[in-house]
Amino acid sequence: MTIAFLKYIFVLLILLGVGINFGVPSATANSASPSPSSPQIVTTDLSQNQSGTALPTEASDPIVYDNNVYVAWNALTNTDQVFFASSHNDGLNFTSPLDLSDNTTATDFAPRIAAYGSNVYVTWLETTNSNISLMFASSNNEGNNFSSPVTVDSIGSTDCVADPTKCDDIWLPQIAGVSKAIYLLWSIPLSPNHDAIFFSASRNNGTTFGPRIDLTSGTSSGQEPYLVAEGKYVYVTWDNATIYSHSNSDCFIRVSQNYGKSFGGTINVANSGGSSGNISVEPIMSASNDNVYVVWKTENLKTNNWDAFISVSHNNGLSFSAPTNLSNDSGVSREVTVSSWGNDVYVAWRDNTNGSYDVYFRESYDSGNTFTATTDISGNTNITNLSTLGDRDVVGSRGPDVYVSWDSVNSGNYVVYLAYSSNFGATFNTIRISGEYGISDEGLLTPLTSVKGTTVLLESNSSIFFDYVRVTK
Repeated sequence: MTIAFLKYIFVLLILLGVGINFGVPSATANSASPSPSSPQIVTTDLSQNQSGTALPTEASDPIVYDNNVYVAWNALTNTDQVFFASSHNDGLNFTSPLDLSDNTTATDFAPRIAAYGSNVYVTWLETTNSNISLMFASSNNEGNNFSSPVTVDSIGSTDCVADPTKCDDIWLPQIAGVSKAIYLLWSIPLSPNHDAIFFSASRNNGTTFGPRIDLTSGTSSGQEPYLVAEGKYVYVTWDNATIYSHSNSDCFIRVSQNYGKSFGGTINVANSGGSSGNISVEPIMSASNDNVYVVWKTENLKTNNWDAFISVSHNNGLSFSAPTNLSNDSGVSREVTVSSWGNDVYVAWRDNTNGSYDVYFRESYDSGNTFTATTDISGNTNITNLSTLGDRDVVGSRGPDVYVSWDSVNSGNYVVYLAYSSNFGATFNTIRISGEYGISDEGLLTPLTSVKGTTVLLESNSSIFFDYVRVTK
């Protein structure tokens, strides 16, 4: 009897005995004595100790390693600077912000974080005059202090130097760390119709980085890069759309089996046919054991319908299955996201088939070979008011605990919701996390390993808020 079969029986018993709870109780910050229907939420304003002239504008995903939580953001003083804060008790308390920037005349933005052991790594973009550079700083003591920033790549002059917000989606850096290496990934618009994706690795804790590798040399362009590292394997996905057009776009992956020293050939995981068939964009992925899962959205050019797709590899990315349509309906599916844990795979996306952009969920207990039926987990969270594309929804998992987070428009304000499950996604409870602080968006979720809970990072129009959420059973 297989583990996957036992999980199916477990989930079936739950579904027979317990209905899915779609209620959305409003949660209050700093609530005490949590019960199963009222999770504990502790909110911290990470930017409250900054100068009154510092206006936070963008934050990184929170990174969790053991009991440590790391967050970086850029805030406007005289120019945008990158700040960092850490927690060593699962996000209940944070240190005062550290200014990682060393150039007060430059504009620093788009920070990203990785961690391994006691090491913490931060990368970001910096513009000075007509030049834009990829920066890096590291800490070997859990973020208590950092090395001076170093320039990994001096990219040169571009149109977006005058307005860094125009660079954000194109140049967004990615970072990952394992025991033997640190990896950086970034995109460069070389011309109006060609964006290149570059990769570089450090094997001395970030003191120096190797030469950059152009991963998109065999494709027409590269956008939406995504980086995952698992042991000695490094996986990089992207689509070949451009900032001017999504026509002729497919989703690709390249794999390194030697800690980023070299990469295999380019694999088209979508095979959607470009302008002659469908258009595929925005791939992201998750890796667990020998399995790699790539999800994306594809538009049917004949019907203008978007669907959520997945392709699976069971041999560390050497080959992939034919794409599977997970949404397969008449609506528009977008913001597809994936998480994996062992042989379990969880996929969430938004879809407007029923007239509103609800959040849908499917899971697999056999490494992506088969999936359960589609479930609407968003309930009555007023996503019908969502008028913009917004940010990608987030799904995370740790064993039987599964979390999905999304932002939505509620009574004119962006708020963040959390759906949580303690039975492999068989049933969910949904709560509202934010909304007490005005405009809140960018609900970025990271499951904690040390407690039965999750962390959600919130941005508002004046502060960076961090929510510690402990879900009791």
